[in-house]
Order: sequence, then structure tokens, then C-alpha cells
Amino acid sequence: MKKAILLTALIFSLCYTLYASAAEYDTIKVGLYYDSTAKASVTVTSDSGLSYGVYENGVHTELGTIEGTSATIAVSGDNELSINGAEPINIASSNLSISPIDGTIRLDGTQYRGCILLTNASGGTMTVINALSTDYYLYGVIASEMPSGWHTEALKAQAICARGYAVSNYNKHASLGFNVCATTNCQVYKGVAAETASTIEAVDATEGEVLTHDGSIAQSLFYSSSGGHTANAENVWGSYISYLSGVEDPYESEDSPRHTWTATLSLSQIEAALSERDINIGSVTELIPSTDETGRVYELTVKGTDGDHTFTRQNTYIPFSSYGVISQKYSISPLNVSTSALYALTSGRKQEISGYNVISSGGVKSTVASGFTMLSSSGRSIHQSGKITGYTFNGGGWGHGVGMSQYGAKGMAENGFTYEEILDHYFPGTELGSMYGE
Repeated sequence: MKKAILLTALIFSLCYTLYASAAEYDTIKVGLYYDSTAKASVTVTSDSGLSYGVYENGVHTELGTIEGTSATIAVSGDNELSINGAEPINIASSNLSISPIDGTIRLDGTQYRGCILLTNASGGTMTVINALSTDYYLYGVIASEMPSGWHTEALKAQAICARGYAVSNYNKHASLGFNVCATTNCQVYKGVAAETASTIEAVDATEGEVLTHDGSIAQSLFYSSSGGHTANAENVWGSYISYLSGVEDPYESEDSPRHTWTATLSLSQIEAALSERDINIGSVTELIPSTDETGRVYELTVKGTDGDHTFTRQNTYIPFSSYGVISQKYSISPLNVSTSALYALTSGRKQEISGYNVISSGGVKSTVASGFTMLSSSGRSIHQSGKITGYTFNGGGWGHGVGMSQYGAKGMAENGFTYEEILDHYFPGTELGSMYGE
């Protein structure tokens, strides 16, 4: 769930009681192809042979077997699917489940555990889902979200965060017939190909473990890099969550990718980003950020010749992400083309004034950067110290910044911290519990 991973405040309105039945979360349905990526046909194979049936309450109920080790399932009409061109099967009130007799199954060449579900057949396409046990799902998630060669304690912390995310977002895509998707919109899932011995060990060693808070499963969010300090949830999504408050991140190495970064945007690029969101304030004249105690910008006011617009929370960086602004943790400085310079004598030496703040008679603070009016010995005159052509964003971190920094977890693990200590640091006030209530 990196990067770019875009969450909404909706997740914080969901409450999940800790002591759920094992059957409720023991299996999970992962959307592989749906909506714009829905398939007209798929080919499934298994060396052990295939059976077909329906999938309900986490169980594949066999209705028959398929001759051979391969089958092509295609849409033959609304709510109708055919297997190898045979008589159509109506799935109006259920689904078509294809399961290997033993072992794993391949879908268009990609290997998965569990079975393949096909549903929502309309308009010539169908939704394709992989149904499997939650821990088998995590086998294919961990290495897709964190390098499998990292320290085992970091991998265990990642396993618990991923499990908690899957359970607390269990109904995220219920309207489409599955629980979670396989992309960064949920958690990246690549099936058996992503599994490694170390990630399987991390999932097995933390079987059933989730973070809890006040008797409910906590939102165990994660991202790539914090830039040295994690974020306050309320300044990212608008909702205060006590255990998702910003903390220092001293073990995230300064050598971590994107621990620090720089992006320079021209005024035309800033204006293009506004235009993409139908924001019209004329030509951009100034950017004014407001920063919280974690070093993140929670308000960014863009002034223009025809008005101004204020971005809040995560929108202080997302509109500019395609230009390299990849987190809310940044400061900005104007990029000038100087036409002349103004100097003053301070403590016996010459000091350029450009870039300093001044207070007008009306109490308005502004930066001495572009043209301004001044009083000299010869009277009122106009000074042109430079023209702003853009802004440089000097930032740190990558992603939303709430919860666990993956590179920070890596650093803590390498410095001797256990996965319990890592999670306690990033999610203060939470406890380890079981999604089964055991």
C-alpha cells in the first residue's frame, strides 16, 4: 500500500469488534479484475484437475468436475457463463467457482492459492475474484509491500499491519462482490509468485495477530517513508485517532529512498495542476503554507490575480504529486529571476534585503521578492528585486505518513527492536490481540 496509496476519512468511521468469529475473517475474496478491467473470458489450469461449483460462506461446494487440466470460462450472456463452450450456467443469484482438485490454480498463467470466482456477468464481461484463506492472501501481500530480504522483525510488523488492514477493510468492495482489491487502492497482492520463505514465516509466526484499541481492531496503516516524523491523522484525513498521532522516527535512515526530496514547479505547472481540478484563480502570484508540529503542511493557500484557493490536509500535496511533491512534509521557497538587488548595511556589512519579510502600515506581512514600493531620499520609487517564476518544494517522506513507516520499521529491526516494540512505537496506546479473540 505504498505511495500512493489514497485513503479517505471513511475508513475511520468503520468500527470492527475485536472478537469476531473465526469463520468471519478466516477467508477473504480478492478482486482481481472488475469494472474497467473486467474480463470477457479467462483460462484456468491445474495439474491436479479442476472442479466447478459455487462459493458460499468461505466454502467451495462442488457441482462437478471438468475434463482435463484446463478450462476456458467465457461470458455467454447476462448472468450466464460457459465452461469450454458448454451449455451456459446461470449465475444470477450466485457465482461460478473453479477450484483445483489439489494444490494451486493458474488464472491466465498467474498462480494463486484457493479458488477462482466469476460473477457479475453483464455487458460481455465478468468480475474475476480469488477466494482463499486470509493467511494465504497475506503470503502474497507481504513481499509485494515490503522487500522479503528485510529483517524478520520488520516483516512480522508488516504482516500484522497487513492483516489488520485486511480485516478492518473487509467490506470495502462488498458492493462488487469481494472484500479487498489487489492494487494499491487496498494492498498489493500478486499471488503465489510474490511468496518467499521469509514472508511465509512472518505470517505464520504472527498467526491471527492484529493491533487492537479499546476492544476493536485498530487501523494499522503503513507507508514507505516518514522523512523523520510520522503524521497526525487529523491533518491528513480530518479525523482524530489517538493512536494515529505523529511520533519521531529516528531509526529511518537518511539514506532511505525519498527520506528527503526536492521538487521544483514552475508557475505554469502549478496553474496546470489547479486547472486539472477546475480551479481558476488567474495567474499564480504566491504560495502560503501552514505547517503543523510534525513538519507537515495542513493548509496551502495559492494566491492568484483573480482570487485565491486553499488546499487542506492531503490535498496540499496530491494535486502536485505528478510533479514530484510526494508527501505533506515540505517547506517551499520562491524561485526568482533577479533584475536588480536591494542592499542595506547591517552591523557594518552589506546585506541583500530580497527574501526578507516586511510589515505594511496595514499590518500585512509579505516577502520582499518581487516588485514593491519604497520611500527613498528622493521620494517614492518602485523597486524590482526579481520575478517569481516558480517554487521549490524541499520535502521528506513518501506517502500519507500515518502509522508505520516501512523504512523506519526496517531501521528499528536492524537496531534490535522486536516487532512488538516496532508496533508499539508507531501505534502508541494499542495492544496486540487476536482477530479470533483467542
